Amino acid sequence: MDTMRPVIVCCVAVMLLGVVPLQMMLCPMSPGHPGSVYTGASTWTAADEGDHYPCSREWWNVDAVMTLDSGARWTLTSSFEYERETPACNLFLTLFNLSSGVRYSLGSYGDPIGTLSFEKNRVDLRYHDSWMQGSYPSYHVHFERENVTVDLQLEATTPPKWVADGISDAVLPMGLGSYRYGFIPRCDVSGTLTMDNVTQSCTGTGYYEHVWGNWTYSNPLQGGSAPETIRAYGRLASWWLSHRSDLPASIGLATESNPFGYDWIWASFDNGWSMFYGNIPFWVSEGPAFGILYLVSPQGRYLTFSDIDFCYGDMAYAPGYDAYYPTSIGLTARHGDHHVSLNCSMACDVHTYLDTNLSSSFWRAIYLWESPGPATGVYRNGSETVYLDGTCEIEPMRQVSVLGHNALDLTMRSPRDGLGVDCRVVSHFFGVAVRFRCRMLPFPRIDISLGH
Repeated sequence: MDTMRPVIVCCVAVMLLGVVPLQMMLCPMSPGHPGSVYTGASTWTAADEGDHYPCSREWWNVDAVMTLDSGARWTLTSSFEYERETPACNLFLTLFNLSSGVRYSLGSYGDPIGTLSFEKNRVDLRYHDSWMQGSYPSYHVHFERENVTVDLQLEATTPPKWVADGISDAVLPMGLGSYRYGFIPRCDVSGTLTMDNVTQSCTGTGYYEHVWGNWTYSNPLQGGSAPETIRAYGRLASWWLSHRSDLPASIGLATESNPFGYDWIWASFDNGWSMFYGNIPFWVSEGPAFGILYLVSPQGRYLTFSDIDFCYGDMAYAPGYDAYYPTSIGLTARHGDHHVSLNCSMACDVHTYLDTNLSSSFWRAIYLWESPGPATGVYRNGSETVYLDGTCEIEPMRQVSVLGHNALDLTMRSPRDGLGVDCRVVSHFFGVAVRFRCRMLPFPRIDISLGH
């Protein structure tokens, strides 16, 4: 039964969301009436701040982009987490020197349940000598690991948001489990960074999120409420369809891009804007995103996009588990007259988190990669153009199976390009590669090449 569960989950996912691209290819859609691009802030209560134990997993996350007294630019990514699947507690803590590209991995993983302490109705966390306290709009976070101490005060300058709050009542599906995802996209940050007994003051911008839910990676059909999750799938699919107008000419699929991973990007722009992007790939490695993009103005106004196309630029390979991951991502989003185009890249040594403690014969590992870098682009709304230049944090996560890397790339050619299709299939599992090229103009022609 254990080996069948991933297959069943994949079938459910295909039926619920994976059929969307097929339906659109068979019956092209006319643009719908997606409503306003502007969505309001969310209600953020004391109950949302504190813990929700005994849910399956929960974390409190802080990211920051900082400039030190010396002028050097650094970023921090961190998370206090417990998860009851292993069970374990984890302290994610990585510093990146943007000026040199050097990474400092300071986390503590696989610690016993109870290592992280927490409270109801407020942020009051402690993990060994590291801690976090506060409530919206002010948070204080302190880390002590090895020869490094980080002490930061965060003051929110934008209101909070629950992902998909007006779509699925903020219920986000994962397998047949679900979770809630709240975030504050921009905070003023001030504090100190001490390394090797040298202390420097720092200022910058930050990001905060709180996530909890009931799902498992080893057995995605367990945990949560199946009826609630299925309703969320349906609502999200309906919302996505109402916003989507067409498919791009090219689409890519890959086994690593299954529904149990994600792409996540936070960006802080120099002009006061910020951006949140989250996508569950549903096997798509290039083409339409089944996710959401929030572009947030300096005044805290949320612009919500779901008609999104993405493409991976540079890719890196993890040979131990035969998986590829993106180190740069291009995004194009539309909503009526509103258009966003962004390019986000990793620019530092990549921090890799690998979890092989999965009680499954099909799923081999969970990979998480993270690194900061530049984010550049533009937002246009018909009467205004806003150039976006800043710093982003990219975090792709992949749940890798025994199938390894297998990919399909499909490109439709217009009559101007010969009216046809280009197809490329690569399977590491079977050790084959196939290229197929069909053209109907100026006369029919088919080319097939095989490789290994």
